[in-house]
Amino acid sequence: MNSWTRIGLALVLGFFIATFISFVNGRDVVSALLAGFGFAVLVGVIVAILSWGIDRALKRVTQLGSGSF
Repeated sequence: MNSWTRIGLALVLGFFIATFISFVNGRDVVSALLAGFGFAVLVGVIVAILSWGIDRALKRVTQLGSGSF
């Protein structure tokens, strides 16, 4: 899976899940949307850092496996 796909999925799923939970817990629609947006950005940043780290590690492992240092 591509890093941008992981990041996009994290943003979309984080937004919908957080908005739904905020709305169910009694927030009004605008407040729930703002909370969902903030949570989605937070989750997106964390997933981006981890995903790019995985890509760098895989790139390094494949370089070491081919015999070039």
